[in-house]
Amino acid sequence: MTAPVEISNSHADASQDKSTLFTGWATTGTIELKQWSYHPRPLSKDDIEVEITYCGICGSDVRAITSGRESELGPRIAGHEMVGKVVATGADTTHQIGDIVGVSCLVTSCGDCRDCDDGFEQLCPGRTFTFSGKYNDGRGGLTYGGFADRIRVVGKHAFKLPEGLQGPEAAPLFCAGITMYTPLKDFGAGPGKKVGI
Repeated sequence: MTAPVEISNSHADASQDKSTLFTGWATTGTIELKQWSYHPRPLSKDDIEVEITYCGICGSDVRAITSGRESELGPRIAGHEMVGKVVATGADTTHQIGDIVGVSCLVTSCGDCRDCDDGFEQLCPGRTFTFSGKYNDGRGGLTYGGFADRIRVVGKHAFKLPEGLQGPEAAPLFCAGITMYTPLKDFGAGPGKKVGI
């Protein structure tokens, strides 16, 4: 295998932490994935850095990869069903180094709108998706997903796994599991009820 290549990114600026490189598998305009390295955003007081150990593959990841075209933001590292170990934390997060967490399709949201207040951050107009996005929080930077060795996210968008739940089983829950949770809850699913998924 060849060494990962850092591809020139026209968005390189102060929104990148030049002291470190993360490496993932990116599509760069063809279906074939190539190893690609990039500088993440600097770790803020609200962020955590996660060393990714497992990442599921969703239909939207497959579509992003097999579209055969590069994102308008450059190389695309897909993956939004990830589990890993917290290896760095900002001062204002509740996570601890060593926590095993899961991350889904969001890396940040505004935290101040009605949707965020109601617990529906996925509807927030200021949300930022896990990959192929621009951060909307004023700090700049681009997002790259879980088909990589590490990721930095706002801590409130990472969820500590309960004891006994293993990474391979947990990773898909951060897409399909979350997608199904809201309708099951909203329509009163529970013991003795029959549901179809």
